[in-house]
Amino acid sequence: MSPWTRSTLPAAAALLVLWAAPAFAQKTDVVILRNGNEITGEIKKLDKGKLEYSTDDMGRINIEWDKILHLTSNHYFEVEQQSGAKHFGQLRRTDEPGELVVVLTRPVTLPMSSVVSITPVEATFWQRLSGRVDVGFNFTKANSLLEFTTGFEVKYRGRKWYSRLAGNSYVQSQDSTDGTSRNDLSLDIQRFLAHKWSAGGVVSARQNQELELDLRLTTGLTGNHSLIQNNSSRLILTGGLTGSREEYVGTTAALNAEVTVGADYSLFRYDSPKTDIETDLNVFVSVVDLGRVRTDFNARFSYEIISDFTIGVRGFHTFDSRPGSDTANRSDYGIYLTLGYTFS
Repeated sequence: MSPWTRSTLPAAAALLVLWAAPAFAQKTDVVILRNGNEITGEIKKLDKGKLEYSTDDMGRINIEWDKILHLTSNHYFEVEQQSGAKHFGQLRRTDEPGELVVVLTRPVTLPMSSVVSITPVEATFWQRLSGRVDVGFNFTKANSLLEFTTGFEVKYRGRKWYSRLAGNSYVQSQDSTDGTSRNDLSLDIQRFLAHKWSAGGVVSARQNQELELDLRLTTGLTGNHSLIQNNSSRLILTGGLTGSREEYVGTTAALNAEVTVGADYSLFRYDSPKTDIETDLNVFVSVVDLGRVRTDFNARFSYEIISDFTIGVRGFHTFDSRPGSDTANRSDYGIYLTLGYTFS
């Protein structure tokens, strides 16, 4: 063996071991279920009452949180409780079932029933994303009525920041009548504060031919408080001040400022089949055009038919006590069936 070979082989072997070690050591987390089964794998995250878990033999699986007796890991996580308290560290078990110990500088013992979120500290940007896409379609031959609707939502949840990008579009066409459309797009960015509070800003754009609204551009500052936060439901209260630029058919653009209050409630069940109910209501009170009040209500129900694919029902209702056009309708509402895909 040449001197070059003798000197380089140990270094190459060491590099190979260092490169391969993370791959072999990655799936070392342990889940013990209430039925006594023990599963070795890798914790991806806990959200909405389900633990996403990656295994070598079964691939990625979802485990109902209330079916887990013990959970251990040498990796580091952010663990959040219903109270909003956050803990960072490795995960350990006690002899008592249903308890979780988070260890960083000192151990903190938590009832597992109080834990609502577990996120790897080193989670990548893509691992922190979740969202959905919905599509609805209807065609009636008798009057050539065609309706098409799409909607999407993408959420990012970091250690200190939360953002949500969402949009909806509806298009209708029919013989012998003018078609109609409505479109909206919004971006919400929030900074997490103490005691389940957050603060940030929102920007949005909306168009609705039914209400003769050509375009409404809105920006504002908002504050949120998570009043309810557990593994089956969440209730978030919001409040803030927004400014907007509105343009209705046949009118010039006008500026408006509004005080806004709202509530966002979601109810979810992971027990098969997975179901989700989401509702939100926002009330806007103008401080420029006194006496004008607007409301936006949205509801969504989804039912999982196969993994990550859903069927559902979406509905909405909007109201404006004093629209910017004399001929515009005060309200608009609708309900439709959808097919959807969720990702996390």
